[in-house]
Amino acid sequence: MDQLSGSDVGSDDEHHDVKTRQVLRRLQVGQYVSYFAKGVYRCPFCTRRLGRTDFNCLLTHAENIGNTNPKVGASVNPHSFRAKHMALGMHLRSIQRVEISAGRMPPLKPKAPKGSNKWRQMGSNDAPTAPTSTTKESSSSDDFNPALPRRNEEAAPTIDTTVAILMEKNEELSLECDRLRDDLAAKKKNSKTLVELICSLRNERDMLKNELIKQKASAEKASSILKTVCLDRDKSDIEYKILLQDKVQLQKLNLEYADIAILALLERQKAQDKLMHLMLESCSEREETLKEVSSLVGYMSDVGRTSQNPPRLSSNSSGTSFQQCMLGAPTTSTH
Repeated sequence: MDQLSGSDVGSDDEHHDVKTRQVLRRLQVGQYVSYFAKGVYRCPFCTRRLGRTDFNCLLTHAENIGNTNPKVGASVNPHSFRAKHMALGMHLRSIQRVEISAGRMPPLKPKAPKGSNKWRQMGSNDAPTAPTSTTKESSSSDDFNPALPRRNEEAAPTIDTTVAILMEKNEELSLECDRLRDDLAAKKKNSKTLVELICSLRNERDMLKNELIKQKASAEKASSILKTVCLDRDKSDIEYKILLQDKVQLQKLNLEYADIAILALLERQKAQDKLMHLMLESCSEREETLKEVSSLVGYMSDVGRTSQNPPRLSSNSSGTSFQQCMLGAPTTSTH
């Protein structure tokens, strides 16, 4: 953008210099009129022309506008407006130097004949049908301005007509050039705006591209996290199914183990019952044995006493007691 602005400044300066030289040449050949009769000077480039003023006022006006940036309307090119006034100031300065060096006043051009306003607007004070006297007066008045060329009196009408036509065409061409330059300046301005707009759009595109890349990266990260979560969920589902199967199997095993344990307890209870029955039987047998032993001990003690004091028993009683002893029946001792 800085390079573009530098090139635009250089092109504006070059256009200003070219425009100044063109207007200066037109002023020198009399295409633009700045002096009127009775010492009246007017600016030929201002739409609202100055009133009755003198040479110095017009020179000051031209130099002030030519050396500054004037405020003009939207339909007026400020560079062209400034270049025209600068050329007018240069032209007036050259005339002033010539007249001062020659000791003469600024040139006074004769009044144009009636009906020559059209040619005055096109830059000439002489109509194509001007009489010879007017041509002589104008040619004699041109002697005071060395910047204006001398003209042949015989070929004056033809030359004036040709010059007027050429001036008209030149003015049209200059207007066309000014219009083209204005269009070019507007296009350059629009191109600047377009370049700025393109740069801003490119920056916005880059920002959107970076944002899209960031969103894409975040989306990829989220998708990877989602995949990981899905895999973990699948693993957890599989583990849950395995746990359910293990639980069912454990429940089945627990039921089987419970049945086996119950059966074992029942068998143990039966065994304990049998053992208790056997113990009871053994206890009863032991009691019977103890009874028999006690009875036998008592019998033996009785026998010992009887052996010390043998009783007188009959054969029947002795046989009966012996049988009773052998049978384990208790014997009754008789005192």
